Amino acid sequence: MVKKKASKKVVNKEISKIPEKEIVSDISYIDWKIPAAFVAGILVTVLYFNLPVITSNTAIDTIVQTVPTLFILNDATCVLCDDSWVEPRVTQDFNVTIQNIDSNSAQGQQLITELGITSLPAIFVSSNFENVSAFENYTTYGWVQKTGDYYVLLTQGIKDLTKEESSTPKVDLFVMSQCPYGTPAQTNMINLKKTVPDFELNFHYIVDVQSKSEMDLSVSQLKTQYDAICADAATATQYGLECTDAEWAQYDPALKCELKSNNNYYCSLHGPAELELDMIQICAMNLSANWGEFILSHISSNFNTTKAAEIAGIDYTTLMDCVNSSLGLELLDANIALTNELGIGSSPTYIFDNVFTNPGQDPSTVLCTLHSTLAGCESIDKLELATSTGSC
Repeated sequence: MVKKKASKKVVNKEISKIPEKEIVSDISYIDWKIPAAFVAGILVTVLYFNLPVITSNTAIDTIVQTVPTLFILNDATCVLCDDSWVEPRVTQDFNVTIQNIDSNSAQGQQLITELGITSLPAIFVSSNFENVSAFENYTTYGWVQKTGDYYVLLTQGIKDLTKEESSTPKVDLFVMSQCPYGTPAQTNMINLKKTVPDFELNFHYIVDVQSKSEMDLSVSQLKTQYDAICADAATATQYGLECTDAEWAQYDPALKCELKSNNNYYCSLHGPAELELDMIQICAMNLSANWGEFILSHISSNFNTTKAAEIAGIDYTTLMDCVNSSLGLELLDANIALTNELGIGSSPTYIFDNVFTNPGQDPSTVLCTLHSTLAGCESIDKLELATSTGSC
């Protein structure tokens, strides 16, 4: 579907308790696999009272014309690109005629170009969608975007059309080192590689970066907002603010980030301590082919870097020299560039073979669905994997 880059301003996640002047995107993605809050009984009632009385062929023609066509554009060769949920999900909200289009057909290729489709499956509705009662809800909540003669549903596809598919089996995992959902994901993928060794595994870290001038402006604007609320005791009480220096320090974005030698602030969701751990793991991956053992030990020892380095056979001094050097900063910047390019802000996020995002299945199952002949795939159902669902 037409992608919208995810916002990655870590500091905003931390200070969202301040209520006023909060900026909300005018377009928001919806998980269409989750039933909407449109109660079926209410929907039936609305349709009943809004449909015209059928008294002639003309009236029948009018009804037929107002039923929009829902187009499902998908790749018939994509084993992960499930679109079976689309019709039952959308028909909860309005009646449609379904038309399936193969992305590899001439019509499919034309629509990809015409509508700027960047991932599959892509879902869009004919322009007479404007005539149905659900139209107002879909536009009010930013669930559709008018593109040409269609309304494109802003869903996240599984197959990215903007990237070249990897010629070898590959898994890229994007995490934050202290995310309680990211660490089990790291552990699982390292253990999976022990069972299914013949795939490329890469970890990437989600970090935000701002120039000093950008951070100074953010702090100034937020402090002005905070002081405005605190200027009125009743308003401060309403929002549960104590209006003390100690409380402001909890919101101050600069204190949640680290100013590096290049005069940029680097911000990880869980604070400077997490940023340090991110860089330690990034440097370990750069220094040693045994980085998987380092990260397993790092996580299991509550991030005891000395112990993890000893177990993995990495010289501790060399490791920390990397963390505190321009090399460590270059490696971190490369991580940030990739996560920004892909619009990734959620830990954990998986990408398979450079083009497939996780369709809600266990990652080991996805890998072996794409590459069933990989040695070890026959044994993945015997793997004991950590269980943790959610994201940071």
